[in-house]
Amino acid sequence: LDLDKEVIKKILQLILTIFVIEIVLALAQYLSGGRLDRYLFPPPTMDIGNTAGLGEVEQFWVPGSRVFATFGRYDRLGSWLALGLVMLFPWLYTVKDKMKKFWLVTLFGAGSLVLLLTMSRASWIGAFVGIFAIAWFVKKDKRLLKITGALVGVLAVYLIGFAVVHGNVMSITDSPNQTLAERV
Repeated sequence: LDLDKEVIKKILQLILTIFVIEIVLALAQYLSGGRLDRYLFPPPTMDIGNTAGLGEVEQFWVPGSRVFATFGRYDRLGSWLALGLVMLFPWLYTVKDKMKKFWLVTLFGAGSLVLLLTMSRASWIGAFVGIFAIAWFVKKDKRLLKITGALVGVLAVYLIGFAVVHGNVMSITDSPNQTLAERV
């Protein structure tokens, strides 16, 4: 595509606006303790123009335990946030204005928090791999390698400790009311 820079800027601004709106909605959903779930979750079936019916989306998790904003499912919101965080991450390296950097870091932190609240492991991994790839391969940031090593070490200790304490580590099943620690 041979797009004008102004068109690209407008598209990125639109993506950023939707990213911010979804973060705010997800935080409001979490802070409401699940009382907004019934307003944000789509109806079981939808008819479009009396000709097409969209498939049923089932809420199999405990209401209030996972955020999904307007996406209807926590994994869809998680994928969107992972994409948004990966797109936002390089700006943390390039923006020099202190006020803009403050807002970028705040937005990145809020997006990361909401990504955790989705309880979507696939989205966590996607965001981590995308951010790691940008920092290590594109920006050649050695600090990230140290942070990644520390996180991998903590995760390894946690998983080994979990395997020692729990006897059913070979059965991968999710229950609707899992906590964040159990989900990891």
